[in-house]
Amino acid sequence: MSAKILSEGEIKAALAKLPQWSIQNVNRVNLLVKKFGFSGFTTATKFAATIAPIANKMNHHPDLHITNYRNVRVETVTHDVGNKITTNDIELAKKIQAAYDKLSDNAKKFKA
Repeated sequence: MSAKILSEGEIKAALAKLPQWSIQNVNRVNLLVKKFGFSGFTTATKFAATIAPIANKMNHHPDLHITNYRNVRVETVTHDVGNKITTNDIELAKKIQAAYDKLSDNAKKFKA
């Protein structure tokens, strides 16, 4: 998938459609980030595992961090264009968000 580097305005427009996703600067690199909250460790790890086939199909792999045993923090940026946010990052975020939205409310009962 060809990745287009997004302008600040394009990123802001995309974020308006991605609830609670944000841009965070980590070590001088802007990352597209969201922390998802779950009811427990098992649910959090299952969600992290559901991201793997999505990322593999896109050949675009986010960093995943399980924190406080029930949160999954997703960070994505496109490395091969100089660590910029691209259309691939937005598309990946949309697919991850859609996977989360399909989960039961019980699985998501803890808000990150």
